[in-house]
Amino acid sequence: MNSNRKRLAKARNYSGAIASIAAGALLFSAVPAQAHVSIYPSPSGTGSSTAPLVKGASFYLNFRIGHGCEDETATLSKLDGSALKGSLVDTSSVSVVVPLKATNNGATVPKPQYVPGWTVSTVKNADGTYKFTWTANDASFAVPADAAAADDLDSSTFAEFGISGKWTADATGDVYFPSTQVCKQDISGISATKSAHKVAVTKVGTRSVVTFKGPKSMAGQVLNFKIDGVTVDTVTLDKKGNAKIKANKANSKLIQAKGSLVAFTDSTGVVKGWKGGKPATRDLVIEWNKDVSGSTATYSTDMTIEYNQAPKVTVTAS
Repeated sequence: MNSNRKRLAKARNYSGAIASIAAGALLFSAVPAQAHVSIYPSPSGTGSSTAPLVKGASFYLNFRIGHGCEDETATLSKLDGSALKGSLVDTSSVSVVVPLKATNNGATVPKPQYVPGWTVSTVKNADGTYKFTWTANDASFAVPADAAAADDLDSSTFAEFGISGKWTADATGDVYFPSTQVCKQDISGISATKSAHKVAVTKVGTRSVVTFKGPKSMAGQVLNFKIDGVTVDTVTLDKKGNAKIKANKANSKLIQAKGSLVAFTDSTGVVKGWKGGKPATRDLVIEWNKDVSGSTATYSTDMTIEYNQAPKVTVTAS
């Protein structure tokens, strides 16, 4: 079983356990580009039935994450130079702001759900609201970004993050819960792959010498030599499947820079070997903010933050 399958299996096992308590009707579902936060009612304190959302009463809510974030930027992979736009990224952090109406105007302290594999933190804001943030302990617990495919049950996963609290006596109508979804994207590629063939970098004077050692079966192949994802040269492998490049002064300076990543790719872009680099990540953020109306998402200038309508529930008088 590969690492992705293991991650999906973990998520499936957890989601299967929590799915049994989410039997109530869907109250709200926002539908942006590639992700959504939905709120489902949870069983009452006794666990015997779904608690109605009534003013002045205690409540239990589950915030469901079913998909990850979609990269809308023009960022390129530092390993092979490929475009990351359109790629789906797992969710590694979820935050929910609990409004005053859900704390009985401060008289009741809301509580976050314990989620296996995640660490939760609580912050009380100056305005009396609370913010719960769940963060995956490591990448294997992140909510898979994969949209469910009809023939792939392993990708049919979701996770829920619950809260409990108490409505105020006048909490009727729509109550919004501003939420944030963070997806930590690997932009280097080196944390998810291993060099197929040996690549070495040595310094000779002020110049850098890069060698590639492949099998004899690769003899005669032409490879692209890349520095941080940008092609700077091509090389033809000798009869042993090897090659050596003495970089010019400009390229040597790039190679010797801290954290530089050199790689060899074939004509189709497949990485045949790499050396150096360091894990590089970038956060993609989805802000579910009630001040943004409509179903069309908007974005920050650098396209790393997506803004959508906040999830809400409707509290009744009885």
